Amino acid sequence: MLVQLPGVDDPARVKGMIGTAAKMEICAVKDGPFASKDAAMAQHNGVLPLNTRILKLKPRGDSGGEQWYLVDKHGVVSGNELRNARPGQGDMRKFMTSFNLSPDAGQRFGKYTEANVGKQTGSGARRFDRQRRRHQFPASTIPARSKD
Repeated sequence: MLVQLPGVDDPARVKGMIGTAAKMEICAVKDGPFASKDAAMAQHNGVLPLNTRILKLKPRGDSGGEQWYLVDKHGVVSGNELRNARPGQGDMRKFMTSFNLSPDAGQRFGKYTEANVGKQTGSGARRFDRQRRRHQFPASTIPARSKD
């Protein structure tokens, strides 16, 4: 088996990543980005709104410093509802992921995207290990569909 992780050259880190469980989910973004977790908390007077959590965005390439988001505590769709996923590129050659959902998750996701056109959403993997939780959380904006 060949495992390739671009940008990761520490064998111990690779072994640690492979040996942990991950859970994919799609979350509603409530606020952000913030430069730090402390800045996110300060924006909300030190108290998180009910049913929310703060997640750190995993930077891509040279995208700069940390970004933190306030998101719904419960995802719109979780990884166990994904039937398959494939990487690809969209019309503007931007990277994207195509996926199929269970019927119930597809209905929820459809309603969610219709109600949130133009707003940010987040998807990513929550990777758990015995010592701590790490979050990878790329945020994007739900595009408006063109009327044909």
